[in-house]
Amino acid sequence: MGSVTELKRSDLVHPELSYAIVGALFDVYNTLGHGHLEKTYQRAVAQSLKDRKLSFREQVPVPVTYRGTAVARQFLDFLIEDAVSRTKTR
Repeated sequence: MGSVTELKRSDLVHPELSYAIVGALFDVYNTLGHGHLEKTYQRAVAQSLKDRKLSFREQVPVPVTYRGTAVARQFLDFLIEDAVSRTKTR
């Protein structure tokens, strides 16, 4: 298995932030395991991000546009450090 240095990806826009977020997510999964409700994981992830002193907002609405017209709205589960997010449709 390669060293940690070899595992770093050069295509990430915010590598250190990305690794911190992935660490927070792994911590939640390793602690809680599988089988919980989505809301349970969201609360745990929020706490894990707070523990790492990462700033974030939850359920941030973003418009979906088609040729300049808003056709839908999606929500970001988390907007972390105003840079990284995951979207879902409501």
